[in-house]
Amino acid sequence: MEVGGYHGGQSNPVAIATDGGTNNFTSQEITANISATINLMKGLDLRGQYGLVKYNSKRNRLLKTINYYSPDDDKLIYQSNFPNSIRMDHYSQTYQTFVGTATYRTSILDKHNITGLLGYSLEETVGADFWASRQNLPVQDLESLAVGTENQLNNSSSTQNALMSFFGRLNYDYQSKYLLEGNFRYDGSSRFHPDVRWNWFGSFSAGWVFSEEAFFQDLKSFWNFAKLRGSFGTQGNDKVGRDFPYMATLASVQITSNNPIGDEGQVGFRQTFIPNRFITWESSEKTNIGLDLAFLNSRLSVTGEYFINNTKSIILNPPLPDVIGVGTGYPAQNSGEVQNKGWEVVVGWKDKVGELSYSANFNLSDVKNKITKLENYATNLGDKVRLEGYPLDAFYGFEADRIAQESDFTVVDGKYVPNFPFQKGDLVAPGDLIYVPQDPDATAITALNDRVILGSDIPRYTYGFRGDLAYKGFDFSFFLQGVGKADGYLGGSARHPFINNSAMPQEIHLDRWTPENTDASYPRLVYMRTHNTRLSSQWIEDASYLRLKNIQLGYTFPTDWMEKVRVSKMRIFVSADNLFTKTNFFYGYDPEIPSGNTGNFYPQVKTYVVGINFNLK
Repeated sequence: MEVGGYHGGQSNPVAIATDGGTNNFTSQEITANISATINLMKGLDLRGQYGLVKYNSKRNRLLKTINYYSPDDDKLIYQSNFPNSIRMDHYSQTYQTFVGTATYRTSILDKHNITGLLGYSLEETVGADFWASRQNLPVQDLESLAVGTENQLNNSSSTQNALMSFFGRLNYDYQSKYLLEGNFRYDGSSRFHPDVRWNWFGSFSAGWVFSEEAFFQDLKSFWNFAKLRGSFGTQGNDKVGRDFPYMATLASVQITSNNPIGDEGQVGFRQTFIPNRFITWESSEKTNIGLDLAFLNSRLSVTGEYFINNTKSIILNPPLPDVIGVGTGYPAQNSGEVQNKGWEVVVGWKDKVGELSYSANFNLSDVKNKITKLENYATNLGDKVRLEGYPLDAFYGFEADRIAQESDFTVVDGKYVPNFPFQKGDLVAPGDLIYVPQDPDATAITALNDRVILGSDIPRYTYGFRGDLAYKGFDFSFFLQGVGKADGYLGGSARHPFINNSAMPQEIHLDRWTPENTDASYPRLVYMRTHNTRLSSQWIEDASYLRLKNIQLGYTFPTDWMEKVRVSKMRIFVSADNLFTKTNFFYGYDPEIPSGNTGNFYPQVKTYVVGINFNLK
């Protein structure tokens, strides 16, 4: 495949999308559920439910080599997907679950209502994957593994885990005014050693509908409903990354240079991580206080929540000496704690004027995330860090002051000598960023002493607004959603030009610093130097946004019209998703993409739908 055009070694995304190959996926899936309920006596029901999800999937990926030729002399200057290759994957998995419950309901003197439940559940997942690949296909248009001639590889993996639970619940209410509920769970997971496989979890909640009290009755013409509630409970998590982290399992490894046999590389086996038989459940303690209110004949509703979630016994990797061995995974242990604390308010209005009915709902929440305990976790002071007292995976970098001007230097022997602290080895010149030392008396910038927490991509304020209108068969709705405070970070080729001699410059790079453009928004362009592109406050973006997620207009035909053609209901509609987004995030990128150095995530797409729904009699 020949594609003209030259972009400094950068592969052409249009060429890759149209001529770079194929990615075909097929899947056969069975989803089944069966349940039965038996009433043994008044108030006592037995219920059993079995569920099955089984799939067999195949994926064929053919990567074709694309040749790029210079528009000047038609010489080959670059290739992507070289050598060409094909890979075939097969995935299979079976998930089964069974839940059995016994429920008893009774009422005493028509005032005391009691409901009790006991249950048993079992979940099992068994999966197996296999893949094979080859390179250097003489024919690029044939999607067949057999035509590959080099680097013939294959591998397989499997997974298996199970979860067994015993649980129960007891509910009590007195005249729908005083509400109590208690829950317990006894969970066992195959992911943990039999000695620490089982753990107890439980919760307790209470509610008071004080609008049913005698003292409240005089207020009901305006204030219709009021409920105060609170809860505390624990919940477990066994999703710890591995199915059997307590077992010393082996994995194959290609032995090439260290221990060849007969001057040829061999395949051997080794222990790839250190097990820990004491790893057990992560546990979350959740506290919640809520208030539910309704006014004006329940047209206006208000709900408020305050919550504290403390996740304990988080599995982390402690530091170990390098003598343990290169390539060996360090054993994990239950040692970290994270807290999420915040509040949420939901306000709704619903009313009808003649044949026009309308409603509006608004929600706003604030969540503060911080690490409260790390113990001897191996701290990695990279661009994202985990430090006590700060959000999980907070941005960690230099505090940028401004872009240096010629007046910030002294010219000595024709060379610019900075009059501000800088990092040793940086060839600093006018147009570079000035980093702020954390010690005012420091004479140099260092990565160890001068990096600080710059922000977090965990949103603080999230909000949403939904509106609905209906009139004589017509209906209209819209939904706005957004984030009020969050930080984002784009680095590497997503933010900077000519990274690895390939990233294309963008419009903002036209406003780079030059001696004639000293009030620029972007530092000077420097070949093969990274001191301006380090993570700093200069590159932290405002990731807050407001987005019109959906808007829809529909019409439902009158029932008497439809009955003539034996249709019980018919509705036509048009809708659109993601029509607009208001944000100060770096242009061209979605503020919801994960932070990173590439930005290679597919953006939100605008979607337009025209549809019809009808039910035949």
